[in-house]
Amino acid sequence: MAKFTDKISNLINQQVPEFVLEQHPKFLEFIKTYYTFMESAELGVTSVQTTDGIQLETETAQENELILDGSRIDTDRTQLDAGDKILLESSAFGKFTRGETITGQTSNATATVLGEDLDNNRLFISAQDKFINGESVVGASSNATAIINNYKPNPVTNIQELLNFRDPDKVISNFLTKFRNEFLNTLPETLSNGVDKRKLIKNVKSLYRAKGTNRGHELFFRLLFGLESETIYPREQVLRVSDGKWDTKKILRVIATTGNTANLIGRTIEGETSEATAIVENVFKFQIGANEVTELILNDDTILGTFQTSEVIRGTASDDDDIFIKATVTGLPSVVTISNDGTLYSQTDSITVTGGGQGAIVQVDGIGRGGITEFIIDNPGSGYEIGDDINFTNTGTGGGSARSKVSVFNGGLTQ
Repeated sequence: MAKFTDKISNLINQQVPEFVLEQHPKFLEFIKTYYTFMESAELGVTSVQTTDGIQLETETAQENELILDGSRIDTDRTQLDAGDKILLESSAFGKFTRGETITGQTSNATATVLGEDLDNNRLFISAQDKFINGESVVGASSNATAIINNYKPNPVTNIQELLNFRDPDKVISNFLTKFRNEFLNTLPETLSNGVDKRKLIKNVKSLYRAKGTNRGHELFFRLLFGLESETIYPREQVLRVSDGKWDTKKILRVIATTGNTANLIGRTIEGETSEATAIVENVFKFQIGANEVTELILNDDTILGTFQTSEVIRGTASDDDDIFIKATVTGLPSVVTISNDGTLYSQTDSITVTGGGQGAIVQVDGIGRGGITEFIIDNPGSGYEIGDDINFTNTGTGGGSARSKVSVFNGGLTQ
């Protein structure tokens, strides 16, 4: 909208000779009114209502029929011409008044009413291009309301604001449609609620650049439906041979002796013997027999030195903490081969490895049965004969099916 000082109608008194001011005031008033009209704008309105809720409607019939008690009466007194206004309720009509200020209820734009022509659904107002089509305007003094359906500036205003019309933020709604037809021709007229067409026109280049991409599809659904979308490509669901992602971790297994090793995440640990150091990325705990083993995942880039089996490592839970969390390093054999399975083990028993894998702990996963390889007779008894069967009591032993015969007297028994 042009500034107040830019309006010609406000400068008339300064531009005419002094004798015109004195001798021809009506002519001067005519000239001022003419330029005021040239600087004004036409506001198309519908649904004009008063404060009492009265609405003007256009009568389209050429005749008016009055129905009383089921009888139809035609009368010239009630006949209306096409285009005449009728009231929906019986009440006084309050219309917009000249000189009052109207305010847009959405845009908060204001203008002064210069004249009205409600027969043709329009108001003449001081130029104001910030009104929004479809919003309601309210008169400050009359409280009359109407819905805007068009805004048309007069020639002088168009000339003054011609340079502004190239800016989507400043162009009037009539010209904004031309922008839309030029830059948003492939998009529907109706977009999602909240989408500002002026901003969209200014940024549509980015939309077209993203066309056909994941980002472009997301923008499309947000503009048209106001929804967040997710694009899934078929190639992401295809199985490929040897497509597994492998990762090698540096781990250190320890048995805690002091404090909670879970508090070492993100902290630096140090070997008391080797003086090796590393930063702990994560901690996992599991049970091996009666021992709770802690597996420390170390950051490979921060490992300095080599930790030793059976040494004590230590670390603190925070920089301000002077109490160490301590644990003993256990061995970590890569392959366990049993050459002598031994005897009398139970399932889930833990076994401490000595020798090359010193300090490692393994757990008995399963046990099996073996044969009898030797007899030790504490009390030989008496009354036996050669060839007698010997019966075994297997209750509570876990064994079964053992059989023997007496083969020798006074020299011990053999199988």
